[in-house]
Amino acid sequence: MGLQTFTKPGGGGRWRSVRRMLIFGHGTEDPHNLINSRASFLLVRETGADGVELDVRLCADGSLAVIHDTHLPDGRPVAELRACDLPDSLLQLHEALDLCRGMIVNVELKNHPRDVDFDPEERLAERAVEILGERQGRDEEIVSSFGMGCIDRVRRLDPSIKTAHLVLSRRSPMELVDEATSHGHQVIHPYLDMVTEEFVSTARAAAVEVNVWTGMDEPASTTGRLIDLGVDAMITPYPERAMRLKKNQHRRPML
Repeated sequence: MGLQTFTKPGGGGRWRSVRRMLIFGHGTEDPHNLINSRASFLLVRETGADGVELDVRLCADGSLAVIHDTHLPDGRPVAELRACDLPDSLLQLHEALDLCRGMIVNVELKNHPRDVDFDPEERLAERAVEILGERQGRDEEIVSSFGMGCIDRVRRLDPSIKTAHLVLSRRSPMELVDEATSHGHQVIHPYLDMVTEEFVSTARAAAVEVNVWTGMDEPASTTGRLIDLGVDAMITPYPERAMRLKKNQHRRPML
């Protein structure tokens, strides 16, 4: 939604309605809530957030486990396990998508050349496209990855899937946006500290969406700053707080 102007009650000037920023929960404020868990997805839904982020890794039998790390807590590598070897508490992608029905789901594919379990054949991307296709459009999703090759494969297999490049870099905004668009990706996911007015304006000029991701050390002032910058979405471990602050800053006075 673009900027709009409104007349203040009593005719005393105008108000500006800022771009509506979406909130994606990656975990919640509950200290006992593990990201990517069943409880996490249910709690994010309860916050009223627009979407959820989850992490996916490829198992040995082609199953897609919803997990951030390369290994289970007991030390077993996810890439060497089959679905039947996974603990009952660990969801597979199709199960997580069912839990998140009605929300936008950011599916982060974990396959980067620096990963210890990196698969140059990009089978994770292929399986993700297969699973999303089998669901026949029941989900609204974004597929993201730090691995450009991973999202390139997704885009080649199904150009209708929205793809986003995750970035944590000191390169200039122009370089990063140009890299994404040259590969056909119209969404970029920069880390919080990278996002400036220059970054957003560069992306806007290239018609690229900006979805910002944060960490557990995210300051409380983050939501307001990102709303002011006009980013498209915020991926946060504190969706409750972000939703509260967003409501308070939906309409801002024009300067």
